[in-house]
Amino acid sequence: KTDDFLPLYKLIINNMCNRTTAHNGTVNLKLLGLVSAVDQSNAVILYGAGTVGNITKEFLKYNGFENKILGFATSTANKEIEVDGTVVKNIKNYQDNTNALVIVSARESYHKEMIGILQETHFHKYCCIDYELEAEIEKEIYNKSILQKGLLLDIR
Repeated sequence: KTDDFLPLYKLIINNMCNRTTAHNGTVNLKLLGLVSAVDQSNAVILYGAGTVGNITKEFLKYNGFENKILGFATSTANKEIEVDGTVVKNIKNYQDNTNALVIVSARESYHKEMIGILQETHFHKYCCIDYELEAEIEKEIYNKSILQKGLLLDIR
């Protein structure tokens, strides 16, 4: 569902092939679209602080974007807290950052409600992590962590 990336930017792929890996000679366009969108943004808010949010944070870190992450946002946080060095606060408390890219990083069943909240709070630059993209992100994290540890064997 590429319309998850609207109203973001058009899918821009240039310069991104060196940042994310291709699997078996193929490149996942959604993954490249996410990397491109983050690359073009000054700041990123991860809207969802659960499993999907955390794997998205790890993916961004592995791709050199850790300094762009403003923090996690939720719809329910009453006060600002910090989890593993990352701030977590209510999405409404990020309203000074409406130009930031918001990555809706929660299960797909919550996306519609979360997008409605984003629109009400004047965030218009967002993209969603769907099941397919979540699986690709998990693969990337796994492959990069294995490569960093020097455990990957080429068995072609």
